[in-house]
Amino acid sequence: MISNHTQLLDCLESEIASNALSDMRLALLILKIDGMYKLDSLLGYRAVDMFAHKLGFRLQDVLRDKDILGKLGRDEFCMILPGIFGEGQAVLAANKIQRMLELPIEIDGHQVYPLSRVGIALFPEHGSKAEQLLKQSMLATQEAIVRKESFVIFDPAHEQLNRFMFELEMDLRKALAENELSLWYQPQVDLRTGRIVSSESLLRWTNGAKGYVSPGIIVSVAEKSGLISSLSTWVVNTALRQWSENRAAGLDLTMSINFSVSNLQERELPEFVDQALRTWNVPADKIVVEITESAVMDDYEKSIDTLKRLKEIGVKLSLDDFGTGYSSMSHLRMLPLDEIKIDLSFIKNMLQHKDDEKIVRAIIELGHNFDLEVIAEGVENQETADRLNEIGCDKIQGYLVSPALPRDQFQTFCDEFGVSD
Repeated sequence: MISNHTQLLDCLESEIASNALSDMRLALLILKIDGMYKLDSLLGYRAVDMFAHKLGFRLQDVLRDKDILGKLGRDEFCMILPGIFGEGQAVLAANKIQRMLELPIEIDGHQVYPLSRVGIALFPEHGSKAEQLLKQSMLATQEAIVRKESFVIFDPAHEQLNRFMFELEMDLRKALAENELSLWYQPQVDLRTGRIVSSESLLRWTNGAKGYVSPGIIVSVAEKSGLISSLSTWVVNTALRQWSENRAAGLDLTMSINFSVSNLQERELPEFVDQALRTWNVPADKIVVEITESAVMDDYEKSIDTLKRLKEIGVKLSLDDFGTGYSSMSHLRMLPLDEIKIDLSFIKNMLQHKDDEKIVRAIIELGHNFDLEVIAEGVENQETADRLNEIGCDKIQGYLVSPALPRDQFQTFCDEFGVSD
């Protein structure tokens, strides 16, 4: 069995040469096992080695006699499939591997279900040299991990995207170091009084070479590059410092701060938020921690624990994009929420589509039954706002009131529009 990258490259070069002479194709599969660190922390190092050993035997069983198996690390295997006719055979092999992995592996009396991601690269389509083929298969594996798919075949677009993301990571490091990021604020209006009562802080970054970079891409790059903690620290401290400065200038509004999947997995997050509140002298009940349903579901038990500890500090909790997840109802029962935000996909066409209005009405009623405030996102016209007011929605946010604004413009807008006393 291949046991390191040098052996893999030597073997791959030899197989490429043989297949080139026979005019046959070759596939390189890189298999990455997800969650090995959890197995290590629960059962120990020896259990991980035993697991990998048993998995290697299983992989060998589903491969052909002439296929070559290798182990590149504690959680990574490679498979060379020589003498194939095309992509279809590589896909067939990947499917066989996935079916095999659906069966548990017994380790010290525990049934362990492996979860893997496979990247596939083909000779000669994706490279004629061993190093090139290895690089492409590893890129495909990373793409499978990001997309949470069982396997991905290399696409040249992956390489372009990888280069773009690498450049963006370097730019983001510079932006954090040189304070090139900013927070903009979008007002939220109480439908009963017609006055601004709160705002959502939104991350903004205009990169010199690439232009505007969306918050979603910023967070994605930060999570993949290990910058998410630095980014979150910057966002929280900047938001709280600016809230404190706004209050000194007479603007005393509740403010929402968005938190990502990775944030909810950080055990020290509640302590960090608590300390930041003290540093900037911000009352906890003036801050709303905003999360999405998908962020909660990534590691449900850990997320619940983090949110409960945040709640103990005194901050409020808001569930964004409510109604788009498959388990929205259970969240109202399990999460210590203060508000829910109706996803704009329901708000946008509620006047034209009665089913959307029925959903919006049901969410409002459901939220109120759980003593939660309900905010409608993406409100763009007065007719929609009026209808939301009629059916009992508490607050609205959207272009009807204002898009997100830089801090100085937001302060001016609030003075002109009117804020709650």
